[in-house]
Amino acid sequence: MTYQTKKTMISLLTSLILLFSYCITVYNDFSKGLIFENDARFWARRMLLFIAIGVVLNIISFIVFHILLSVNVSVKGSTTDSKEINRKLELEMIEDEMDKLIELKALRVGYIVSSTGFILSLILFAFNIAIAIVLNILFLSFFVGGIFEGFSNLFFYYRGIRNA
Repeated sequence: MTYQTKKTMISLLTSLILLFSYCITVYNDFSKGLIFENDARFWARRMLLFIAIGVVLNIISFIVFHILLSVNVSVKGSTTDSKEINRKLELEMIEDEMDKLIELKALRVGYIVSSTGFILSLILFAFNIAIAIVLNILFLSFFVGGIFEGFSNLFFYYRGIRNA
């Protein structure tokens, strides 16, 4: 498995954990009656909290990932020389044109999903749907867009990609 696929899988895992934890906490709070449907300030705070948690979770997961990758490279090479380990890590983390093309195509898929959710939320808002539903569709569409981007990234790595 390449560095890019490992990195994508870590990103997907953290995004899925965050998405499920958001859905579970909202469902639990809703079932307990702690959520007021038209309280936009509550939803803004809740979403900002989960965005901050997501940033911290991503930073921690990538730090741990790179530490484990360094340990793995040093164990595979059975060397303790830091220059040799750094050289092997740099060789593994090189991005070529195919990696950049895959990233661009996967990014396009993520943008399509996110923008579709954004447009859907605007349409629902225009038809006087509750602000809680509109904000949640908007928030979840960006999460799902990122998840689709990760899955399409993995798909393109395993299937291959053509320039045309």
